[in-house]
Amino acid sequence: MEKSSSDTSELFKADDDIFSRAVKGGGWVIVSKISQQLLSTARWIILARLLAPEDFGLMGIILLTMATINMFTQTGFQDALVQKRKDIAGYLNAAWTLGIIRGLLLFALLYFGAPCVASFFNRPEAADVLRVAAVSLVVVAVTNIGTVYFVKELDFHRQFILEIIGTLVGTVVAVWFALQYRNVWALVVGRLSGDITRCLLSYVIQPYKPGISFDIAKAKELWRFGKHVFGIKILHFFGLYGDDAFVGKVLGAVSLGFYQMAYRIASMVATEFGDLIGKVAFPAYSKLQDNAVKLRGGYFKSIQVISLLVFPITGGIIVLAPEFTEVVLGEKWLPMVPAMQILSLLGLLKCMQRGPVFKSLGRPDISKMMALWRLVIIVITIYPLTVKLQIAGTSLCMLLSSMLVQPIGFYQLQKIADIKFKDVLKMLSVPTATTLVMMLCVFAAKSAFDTVGLISLGFIVCLGGVVYIILILLAPIIYKEYDAVALARDILKGLK
Repeated sequence: MEKSSSDTSELFKADDDIFSRAVKGGGWVIVSKISQQLLSTARWIILARLLAPEDFGLMGIILLTMATINMFTQTGFQDALVQKRKDIAGYLNAAWTLGIIRGLLLFALLYFGAPCVASFFNRPEAADVLRVAAVSLVVVAVTNIGTVYFVKELDFHRQFILEIIGTLVGTVVAVWFALQYRNVWALVVGRLSGDITRCLLSYVIQPYKPGISFDIAKAKELWRFGKHVFGIKILHFFGLYGDDAFVGKVLGAVSLGFYQMAYRIASMVATEFGDLIGKVAFPAYSKLQDNAVKLRGGYFKSIQVISLLVFPITGGIIVLAPEFTEVVLGEKWLPMVPAMQILSLLGLLKCMQRGPVFKSLGRPDISKMMALWRLVIIVITIYPLTVKLQIAGTSLCMLLSSMLVQPIGFYQLQKIADIKFKDVLKMLSVPTATTLVMMLCVFAAKSAFDTVGLISLGFIVCLGGVVYIILILLAPIIYKEYDAVALARDILKGLK
């Protein structure tokens, strides 16, 4: 990879064509996300009125079982295909064939192991439901692997069509079935019909048609990359759900409810927006892996966009967490406030977006190493901190585990991509400074009220937003290269 100076102006250099395609792709990802969330919300509201809570509980057992077995058998081939710089046509059949074999084996495992799962959860009726639901593993495996081109070429428009039609069909079928039969099978049939629709549609909108191929050499080549993606997902699985399991076991269900709600609110924007950026950034970076300057420019534009949104929201949560909780959720949720404030800082670290860079350069092993060290820190610190500080201690454990692995990430980022930590700090200095000033203004504003109600809370939030926007617009006076207006103009141009 070519070397170049870290002149400030280079922080904003990116390939215009790829940036434009990434922006368009990001737009379609946002549309897809919002559309699916709306459909999903409407579906669950309707089904909640038609079905009993135990039906959802039974389906929860089924989905947990399938998600667990699916997670522990990931191949990482999809990411490997997206990352490859050369033509991937010769690899698709081998990946598709092994995917089908994996799907059939998982189906067989769940089919014959269903009674054991039912016995473990003490729900005998779960066996038959799990056997039918497991068919979706085969359906997903048979889906046209050529759809990987949608991600690789940043063609998220067709990906949106595939996803939204499948979700729509699944919703309609589930609701119709619930109206007719009022039982858990509505959830199962709805999910399965959505998967079947996506499978059939994948062969309509993607001209590539896969075939059976037992090319072990090609599979081994994909596995060299995919095994690290598999490792990352396993470690993230434990990192994501391990704290919930620990809190539920040690502190009980009530504390777990507080902790999960605090985590959901504190990290919602950072997680959703970070996942969106990462989904688009990985294929975009993969196309720039041979151009160091443009890759750096793309990375800095990514963290500029995400930090502009996440930093002020994090600052707002820290200052207004007590008032927001009491006014919006009710006094009964106030015990979660310290945890929510701590966990909001975790969202800032998600702005770093190093994972897509590592994967695009063929080094997902770095992310795996960081995830492993983070898990080690969690294992060491979660018990003493939780016992001493309750859910605030658990939150502090999660924050510390993420903070302590940051030096590893930035060292590797400079080593393989020549992205220097000082340049990252320079990029983040503007949203950091403006957020701190905004927080002071918000704190002063809330202190002016004897009690904060819904209207006054809305006023304070709007005031903080206006202050932040004004400061961001004035930022080029001090740091001329940081021009949010120019960034917005580039994004709008990319959407055309």
